[in-house]
Parts: sequence; structure tokens; C-alpha cells
Amino acid sequence: MGAQTAARVHAAAEELGYRANPVARALQSGRTATVALVVSDVTNPVHFGIIRGVEEEAAGAGYTMVLADTQESEA
Repeated sequence: MGAQTAARVHAAAEELGYRANPVARALQSGRTATVALVVSDVTNPVHFGIIRGVEEEAAGAGYTMVLADTQESEA
């Protein structure tokens, strides 16, 4: 792609408010920028600070956090 074509594509994307889809980008790179946090009981007040801290740190590093609650299941 030439420099003029690239400039026109970028200008059109900007005008349309285009934002790259992170899931689609993950297909090519194999990286999702997602971190999972698994806790035994999301309602346990002890976990609140941990959950919030992980969420803030992940966001600050450009990651999305996914939270899973095992509901104290051993499985």
C-alpha cells in the first residue's frame, strides 16, 4: 500500500470513528490482552480488595480482566 493510500485509509477510519476490534486482532497475534481472575467466592468481602486491585492493575497495563467465581466448588 502506498503512502497516499495509507493516509486516505487512516483519514477515513478517523472520520468514521473506526476502532480496531481486539478480538479480531487476537486472531492474528494469538494474544488477547485478557487476564482471568478466579476466586472461590465473589461475595467474600476479603476478595473485594484483591478483585479491585487486579482490575486496576490489568486496566493500567492495557489488559481486560475476566472474573470467575467457583462458588467454593472443588471441581
